[in-house]
This record gives sequence, C-alpha cells and structure tokens, in this order.
Amino acid sequence: VQGLLSYESEKSAAGLFMEKEDAKKSAQQCREILTKEALSSGTHFLQTTFSSRLASLLQKGLLTAKRQSQYEAQNQSLLSKSVLPAWQSLADGLEQLSDTGRTRGGLSQKPDGRQYYAWLVKESTGSSLSMDQLYLLLQKQFQKTYKEMKQTLTTYQELTGGTPDLAPVNDGFPLSDPTAILEDLQNRMQQDFPALADLTAQTVQCDIQDVDAGLEAYSSPAFYMIPPIDALMQNTIRINRSSTADGIELYTTLAHEGYPGHLYQTVYSSLVCDTQTLPIRKLFSYGGYVEGWAYYTERISYEYAAQVLAEAEGSLGSSYPAALLCTLLAQQRDLQINLFCLLDLSLHYYGAEESELLRSLESFGLSEEQSERVYDYLRTAPAVYLKYYVGYLEMNALKKRAELQWSDNFSLLRFHRFVLEAGPSDFENLTKRLKQTAAKTG
Repeated sequence: VQGLLSYESEKSAAGLFMEKEDAKKSAQQCREILTKEALSSGTHFLQTTFSSRLASLLQKGLLTAKRQSQYEAQNQSLLSKSVLPAWQSLADGLEQLSDTGRTRGGLSQKPDGRQYYAWLVKESTGSSLSMDQLYLLLQKQFQKTYKEMKQTLTTYQELTGGTPDLAPVNDGFPLSDPTAILEDLQNRMQQDFPALADLTAQTVQCDIQDVDAGLEAYSSPAFYMIPPIDALMQNTIRINRSSTADGIELYTTLAHEGYPGHLYQTVYSSLVCDTQTLPIRKLFSYGGYVEGWAYYTERISYEYAAQVLAEAEGSLGSSYPAALLCTLLAQQRDLQINLFCLLDLSLHYYGAEESELLRSLESFGLSEEQSERVYDYLRTAPAVYLKYYVGYLEMNALKKRAELQWSDNFSLLRFHRFVLEAGPSDFENLTKRLKQTAAKTG
C-alpha cells in the first residue's frame, strides 16, 4: 500500500493525479470492499471463497478438519489485522491527494498525453496503424455496419410486416444453463475450429460459477481466469449476474469467455507453445490478439444462436425472423463498441470535449445517466475498447489476406488453426507469418 501511495504522490507532484471525483470514488470503494461489519459476520467473499476452497480440499482428503479450522482462523486474522487496515490507509491517502488533480478530460489534456495514448493504443491492440488510420478505419466500418443493419431491418419488416421483437432471442432462448451452453458451443464449432483432442488426450475442465455478490459492483459482466501453468486443464469462468442477462446475451458471453473464445484459445495456444514455439512468448502480453479473437468468436456465436433457435422451432423457414434478430443484435453490438472506440480516440487523442461525447452517446440512444457512465469509463480507462474492436478488425483483415493468399485452399478451419498455432502476437508479425505459409490445403 505504501508503495502504491508513493506512486500516486509522485503522479500528484507531476500534475498527473486523477480527477477529484475519481479519487473520492476510489477511496469510497476501498472503504466499501472490506468492512469490519462484513468480517464480523463472516460473510465477506474473502472469507466465504477461502472456506469453500478449503472445503473442497477436505472433501478430496487433502486436508484435515483441524487444519481447515486453523487456516480459516489464520485467514480471519490476516484480513482483520493486515488487509482491512491496508485498504483504510489507501483510502485515507487517496482522499488527502484528491484536491491535486488538475484535469478532468482525456489524456490529450495532459503533458505528452497524445504521444502516450498513441503508444498505449499500439501496445494494447497490436496494430501498427497510426491514430489517423485507425480513426478512418473505424469510421468506414461504422458506416458499413450501419448500412447492413438498415438492410437487416428492412428485410425483417418485409418478411413480418412489423418491427423487431427481441423477446424470442432473449426471454425465449432455449438454453439457459451455462454448462449446457458451453457444450452446445463446442458441438457447433467442430467444423470450423481444430479440436483440442488433436493436441492432448486430457479432458479440459471448466468451473462455472456466479461472481460473489460482494464483487458484482466491481466486476466485468463475465470473465475467464487463466489457469496456473501446471494446471492448464483446470479452467474457471465467472458470471456477473447483475450485468449479464440470460438468453442470447449469456450464450454469446460464454462464447467470448469459453468456446471458441478465451478458454479454448488459451488452452490450444498453450499446448502448441509447449511443443512447437519458445516458452518465453508466454511472458509477453498481446491484448489485441487475445481480445480480438474473443470478440471475433463472439460474433460467430450469433450465427450459432440462430441455429439453436432454428432447431428449437423445428424448421429453418419458421425461424428466419429469429435468425434476422440474431443478426440485428450482433450489428447493434458492433455499432456500439465501434462508437465507443471512436469516442475514445476523440477524447484522448483529438481533444474532444465532454459535451461533444455526451451528445454523441445520447444521439445513439443512451440515456443521460448511461452516457455519463460511458464517458467516465472512456475517460478513466483509455484504449480498453480498442483492444477488443481493433483486434477484431485486424483479425478480420488477416482472414481476408488468407483468403487471397490461399485462394481455393482457404477454409475457416485452416485459418483458425493458423491463428491458434501462431499464438498471441501483434498483427504485423502475424501478417508476415501468413505470407510465409505455402498454399496448401488445411
């Protein structure tokens, strides 16, 4: 904690400390995430999750009941005497520095902020495009997707004579159990994605649980937890039920986090890395590749969702409107994330004002409160959305290059195997690697 406070103090002295309201919110979170009352009741997630893991070890015969009690007592002591005071000290320190924040806008308002942002975007996306090139790419993609979405709406209206009703793909979606959804996704991806069984005879396990209620306010809608290096087959996905709805949203979210998204890519690339590439590559971070792949596969899962609906209704003809709704939902999500990326660049690189961004968000259909929340997220987490969406666009561009290079020998299976076996990388090097491949069947 003292090291973190020293770092924040140096930022303050350099005129780079967070805005006053941000500091107050951070201090409030420090005070709320762990309290004496929660520790006294024994209901805090740092107690309950620790106890549940110990119970699992006890059940497997790896721990005695006496040891379990000792460890729980030790955990309680550490939380009360070390962790709680540390959080309180951090909150106090942030509050003391809160008046030193000088700017509220984006990085463009800070010394050398634009240059830092350009580096941050390149580092997080793995793209070699300049800021101007990225902005133009996003604009063109936005216009393309918007045009496609209008055509989808027109087709739906011509087919049904009415406006889209999203109930069939949300409330009426046939699959709701997370385990059943992952099984369905694994079955549907077989044709276009290489099997993990080609690399290992071991069974990949996945523990799916809801995020603890005490963490919901601070957690993403869902997240995949990378397994320990010596337990690659033991995977974990957590679902935040406060921000992830059932229906197609849960289905596509689990595609993003599980199959054919993060879990599948992590296990596959790790197995290949262990046998074919240098292990040192595991030390590097390639956010654009990892999140770009996850969003790329999430978009594919909307097609899988349409198949689920078709099979539930018994015939493709009767489910055609539902398939269009799946397409419409995918296009809406695409436009939203694209818009957030454009606004991220506008704020942190081009120096747009808060009022400009809020007008853009509200014109997109967001309420005033929603727009302010999105603006605050963009302001405090620069380049995060670009990691997902620019990574996705680069992945699509790589696929198009593969189609041109491989011609009749192209297949999705071959392309996906190429990306997975290459492993996490920046897109410039992925493109070089693609050029080196021979035009042979996958």
